[in-house]
Amino acid sequence: MPIVTSADGTRIGYETHGSGPLVICVAGATQYRAVDQDTPRLANLLADRFTVLIYDRRGRGESGNTEPYAPMREIEDIEALIDAQGGTAMLYGMSSGAVLALEAAAALPQKVARVICYEPPINGAQSRDEAFAELAEMEGFKSRGDGAGAMEAFMRSVGASDDDVAGFKASPAWAGFAAVGTTIAHDYRVMAEATKGDMKTRWRGIAQPVLVVNGDKSFAFMEAGADAAAAALPNATRKTLQGQGHDPPPRSSRRCWPSSSPSDRSSVMERIYTGSCHCGSIHFTAPIDLSEGIRKCNCTYCFKTGYRKAFAYGDSVAVTQGEEHIGHYAAELSSWPAGHIDHMFCTSCGTQLFSRGYLEFAPFNGWFHAVNVSTLDAAPEELDAAPIVYEDGLHDRQDQAPALVGYL
Repeated sequence: MPIVTSADGTRIGYETHGSGPLVICVAGATQYRAVDQDTPRLANLLADRFTVLIYDRRGRGESGNTEPYAPMREIEDIEALIDAQGGTAMLYGMSSGAVLALEAAAALPQKVARVICYEPPINGAQSRDEAFAELAEMEGFKSRGDGAGAMEAFMRSVGASDDDVAGFKASPAWAGFAAVGTTIAHDYRVMAEATKGDMKTRWRGIAQPVLVVNGDKSFAFMEAGADAAAAALPNATRKTLQGQGHDPPPRSSRRCWPSSSPSDRSSVMERIYTGSCHCGSIHFTAPIDLSEGIRKCNCTYCFKTGYRKAFAYGDSVAVTQGEEHIGHYAAELSSWPAGHIDHMFCTSCGTQLFSRGYLEFAPFNGWFHAVNVSTLDAAPEELDAAPIVYEDGLHDRQDQAPALVGYL
């Protein structure tokens, strides 16, 4: 595996996926390559447009752990990774790694081009004294070399029950996490120093664009924490991923990423498309990522109408003109949680616009709109470049292609 040497001589292990502008994934507490399966999967999803770098934070996996620890040492690690690849990087920080990524953006304004923060765990209900008391406890575990004790205390701090702890300790995964338990003190140090003071003053120099994201099914304080981070930053955008918790699956995480390069000002991979019916009575907007594909389905509705669709997740389609001209056709679907899907069309010209449905599995995880791509104001070249995805909607297997696709 590749190695870089940080400013204090610490060796940092990493790997890269794909080619394109550099993105560095900054992990949260206890995460490193030997136990993390999701980040490489996310990297592979994005490998066609980015060089995605995944590394072991110091003290974990293949990286060293020169003492004494300080958050600035981890910023120097990130700088060494950027320098090894050349140029600048976007940082994608997860949980406490999101706060470390912001600290790096403040310290390295010429090398960090933008930041995506997924659920910085900023707990506004926790006082500064409480945060530093918890840090002292974790540093005590570290000084004793008690990674297992640190891991157990960390689990209990986020609400794990006795049964949860016992079950995890009995699992094969426990040893890998306990091995890096002492580094939880590093994350507590980052969080206490960065967020238990005036964050707005601390981060006022972060001019780079920052996207702060939370999942609406996560811990209760995460939404407020994301709001607090965004409010403290001079150039922040907020996004909530519908149906996602603190560890979203890779296909959901990728919806946070920009469509081209780290300097792109667009906040997500999704582009906001405008669309309209044939007669112009109805206009709408919809956030869609065409790289996910234009879908052709064999269900009776899509087949009989020639419907080609792309997905907009959540209740994110907005009608900007002519809502009074929208007609509804509710098709009964007893196997779906909502019992039906609502197909919407223009009552003047008959153009099929979009359908609203509810599915509980990824990538839908709740409400979604299937938008008729023929109604989008997109260049033919853009539509032509989108991959075609076939789905077996006739048998409610949206994640599979039907046996026959040529007739679609």
